[in-house]
Amino acid sequence: MPFAIHAILALNALCMTARIQAEKHMSQWPDTRIIDLLTIELPVLQAPMAGATGSQMAIALAKAGGLASLPCAMLTPEQIEQEVTTFRQHTGNLPLNLNFFCHQAPA
Repeated sequence: MPFAIHAILALNALCMTARIQAEKHMSQWPDTRIIDLLTIELPVLQAPMAGATGSQMAIALAKAGGLASLPCAMLTPEQIEQEVTTFRQHTGNLPLNLNFFCHQAPA
């Protein structure tokens, strides 16, 4: 089995363990505005890392209760559609951030 698959499986297990532990403390969380606004269970936001992560990482994080992100800056529209489709097939309608580089190129 490729290393990336092992890493994703390990991340899934780690996320689920972290979720169980975090849920114990969430009842004491002082401010729930961000989790209410984003409709997530835990105040965890995935860093979208273009070229390093994709839908599998986002799926694992969404299932754990955080806000998943897909790095879209280096993807074609067709690739973005495929990544979102894969995410939706595994997570239903959980929240998803699509991240793009939106800056003005230097003159």
